[in-house]
Amino acid sequence: MGNRFYGQRTIRAAFTAAILVIGLAGCELPQPAAIPVSPGVRGSDVAGNDGPCGSTRTEVFNPQQWELPTFVFEPTGCAGARPVIFFGHGYTASFTEAYRQFIDHLVSRGYVVVYPGYQLEFDPPKQYAAMDGGFVAGIASLPADRVDLSRIGFIGHSFGAGMIPRMMQLADGRGWGATAMWAVSLSPAWSFLVGDGPIAVPSHARVLTISYEDDFFVDTQIATEMLRALTIPDANKQQLLIHRSWPYASDHLLPLTLPLPISADHMDRWATWRPIDAWAGCTLSGVWCDLDLADMGPGVARATIGLGVPDIGPPAIVECESIMSPRRCWP
Repeated sequence: MGNRFYGQRTIRAAFTAAILVIGLAGCELPQPAAIPVSPGVRGSDVAGNDGPCGSTRTEVFNPQQWELPTFVFEPTGCAGARPVIFFGHGYTASFTEAYRQFIDHLVSRGYVVVYPGYQLEFDPPKQYAAMDGGFVAGIASLPADRVDLSRIGFIGHSFGAGMIPRMMQLADGRGWGATAMWAVSLSPAWSFLVGDGPIAVPSHARVLTISYEDDFFVDTQIATEMLRALTIPDANKQQLLIHRSWPYASDHLLPLTLPLPISADHMDRWATWRPIDAWAGCTLSGVWCDLDLADMGPGVARATIGLGVPDIGPPAIVECESIMSPRRCWP
C-alpha cells in the first residue's frame, strides 16, 4: 500500500517535471545576484559566487541503468586533476535540467561533477546500484590524470541525499576520498542499505545537512537521525534549517533551478551554493572554515544552525516515523 502510494505520487511529479523541462528547454535562465565583495576582493574568491571555469557535458553509458545516461560535467579553462563531486538527484530528476544552474555553479568552481540517473520504480537496491554504477562509469570515462579521487565530495537532494551514507561507504571501499571526503545532504529522505544502527563512514569525513522550514515532502528529523548515526566526530557534522523569508520560499524545491516558479534566486546562492562552497572549501583547502553558514544575506532571516535542529516544519509525506522508514527515529 505504502509503496504503491509513493509510486503514484512520484509518477505524477515526474510527468509535471517532464512538461516543464520540455516546454522550457533551451531557455536562458537569469542568474541570481552575486554576493557583494569588499573592495579589492575578487568576486570568485567569495563562497557562493561563481568561479572562473567554463563547463562541458558528456553522456556516459551506465551498465547498472542502461535506459538512462550518466552525465559527466568537466570544467573548461581549469587544467589538472580536479576534485570530484558525486551528485545524487531527487526523485524524477534523472535529467540535469532540474539543477541546471546549480551544476553550472559547481563546475565553475573547478569540480568534475558526475550525475547518474536512476529508475522511478521504488526499489532502493536497484536505485542505489544505478547511482553507484553511474559514479564508477563516469569516472572510468575520464583520463586518470583529470580527476583527483583522493579528494571527493557528495551532494544529494531528497531521495538522492538519503543515498549519500551508502555511497560514501562504497567510495571508501575503493580507496576514494582517502585525503578528503565531504558531503552535503539537502533535505535527505530515508537512508537504505546502511542498517538501523550506527553508520560507519571514514572518520575524517565531514557532513552537512540542510533542511527547510516549509518542507512538506521530507521530515527534518530524518536529517537529524542520519547525522547522529554517522560514526564521525561531532566537530565534523553540522545542520542548517533554512527559514522562510518573504518573498523567498523555504521548501523542498529550493535547490532546484528550473525556470519560474522555482528558478534560481537569492536563496539558491545564499542557502545552497554558499554553504556548499564553504563546506567543500574548508575540507579541501582550509578556506572559509570560519564562514557564518547561518547568514542568508541582507534582510533575510538567519538559518538555525547546530546539531539536532528543531523539527518545526509541516507534516511530511516522507516522515521519520513512517513504517516505510528503514531506520528508527531517535527520541
